[in-house]
Amino acid sequence: MRPFLLLFRTWLLEVAADELEISTQKVIALLDEIANAASRKKQLKSDTALQAEKLQSVLDYYKKGTLLGFRSKLGKLQRLPEDIKQALHGQLAWSKAIEIAPVKDVVIRSQLLNWAIEANPSIAQIRQRRKELERTAKANQLQTDDPLTKVRFYKGLEKVSKSDAWSNPELQDRIENLIQEIENIFHIKIS
Repeated sequence: MRPFLLLFRTWLLEVAADELEISTQKVIALLDEIANAASRKKQLKSDTALQAEKLQSVLDYYKKGTLLGFRSKLGKLQRLPEDIKQALHGQLAWSKAIEIAPVKDVVIRSQLLNWAIEANPSIAQIRQRRKELERTAKANQLQTDDPLTKVRFYKGLEKVSKSDAWSNPELQDRIENLIQEIENIFHIKIS
């Protein structure tokens, strides 16, 4: 999506809100209500139906399709991660953003995003690169996530909790230091 179209969609939402004399949040709620009624095959209340007609007339004026189509595109836009939204302002096409957006791993998404902006690859190339990066990340995770180490640790905790060392005053400082080290390694606070 060209940056103009991205800004236009959000601007159109503001125009609709102004036309209906409600907030943009209420326009979004109205679009949701219209979609829910359509999916349940129910009639809209008369006041909601009037607002829906006004909203459709705004979309008609700017030749922006149906209420449900506008809602769908607006929803996709709102759900994009912030880094992807920023890249849409002149750096990345909408179709490429949609291909990168589902990546949950921030590091992988950042790598893909930077590469897509710099190299301007096709959507197929982005899809292929995404799969490769995710596969590599998964393989690295499997190598570092040794289940035997976890099992050994958990079994050790059971033994540690029953140990007489807890009541030995000479070991209290060492135990406290070990707890502190575990907290630092796992980025947690044991309280």
